[in-house]
Amino acid sequence: MRSHLRLRCVVAALALSRTGSAQIPTRFENLRVLPKDITRDSLLTVMFGFADGLGVQCGYCHSGGDPRTLIGVQFKADDKPSKVRARAMYSITSQVNALLRADTAGRRLEAAVTCLTCHRGLPDPRPLHEVIAATIARAGTDSGLAQYRDLRTQSLDRGHYDFGEGSLNLVAQGLARAGRRDDAIRVLELNKEFHPDLPTLNFGLAELLLARGDSARALELYQLVVASQPLNARAKAKLEALRAARKLPQ
Repeated sequence: MRSHLRLRCVVAALALSRTGSAQIPTRFENLRVLPKDITRDSLLTVMFGFADGLGVQCGYCHSGGDPRTLIGVQFKADDKPSKVRARAMYSITSQVNALLRADTAGRRLEAAVTCLTCHRGLPDPRPLHEVIAATIARAGTDSGLAQYRDLRTQSLDRGHYDFGEGSLNLVAQGLARAGRRDDAIRVLELNKEFHPDLPTLNFGLAELLLARGDSARALELYQLVVASQPLNARAKAKLEALRAARKLPQ
C-alpha cells in the first residue's frame, strides 16, 4: 500500500511541476501551524503528505481557481472546513511525534505518525465495520453487503480497509445485539465466502443458526470448528449437546 501511495505522490508532484508549480506563491500568507519561514520545497512536501495521506488533491482544502493547474487558487483563504481540520490534525500529529521521539529515559524513537497512518489514503478514516454498519442502518442489509463487495473489489490491494475476518464479524455482532439475527446471519454468510475455514467465524455463525432453529447447519459448523480446534471446549460442548438432542452418536 505505502509503495503505491508513494508512487502516486511522485506522479502528482511531477504533474504539478509541469502545470501548477508556477502558481504556488514564493511568499506564504496566513500560516498558522507551519513555520512562517518554511521553505517552498518543505511546504510542498507537507502539502503532498496531506494529499497523499487522504487520497485527495489541492482543491480538497484550498478554494477558488482551477485545482488541477492551481491557477487562481486562494491558498491563504480559510473558507473550507477541511483546511481548518487539516491544521488541527497537523498540530495533533506534531505533538504525538514529539512524545514518540523522546521517552522518559530520553531515548529517541524512530516511530512517527502521519496523515497516512490513520487515513490510509481516504478522506474518511472510519474503519470498514463502521462504514458497512452505517450503510446497513441507512439503506438496509442488501446495500451494506453490496457495498462490502464493491469495496473489496476496488480497494483490496490498496490497504484502505481491513478485509480480514474481523470487520464483518463486528458488523454481525452489532446486528445481533440489536435483535436483527437474520441480518447478522447474512453478514456472516458473506464473510464465510471469503474466509470459509476460520473457527471463530464458523462458531459465531453456528450460534446464530442454532438460535434461529437451524440445528442441522449449526451441527455442521460446530463439527468444522472441533475438527480444526480439537481442544475448543465450548465448541465440543455445543456439538455434544446438539448431537444428544438430535439423538446422534457421540
